[in-house]
Amino acid sequence: LRTDVEGRNTPMYMCECPTLAACIQWMIQTREYTFQTEQNGKVWHVVVRAGDYVLYDSESNADAFCCLEEALEKAVQECMEFLY
Repeated sequence: LRTDVEGRNTPMYMCECPTLAACIQWMIQTREYTFQTEQNGKVWHVVVRAGDYVLYDSESNADAFCCLEEALEKAVQECMEFLY
């Protein structure tokens, strides 16, 4: 993890984006990834795809998150590991 300009730890250690939103936007624009989020009760799930290929599925990985930001951070970290 790296500390961003506002002092928060962020998963953007390779794409050089300053925020989680910017990193997701970068992945969508440069890699054509799609991010699908779903709230099931109090639990958030995220699925990230590159075309038909599933890069990350929080439910399949048995990852459960109580807030959307945590779910997206984990998805971004997993995608970065796939990229690099």
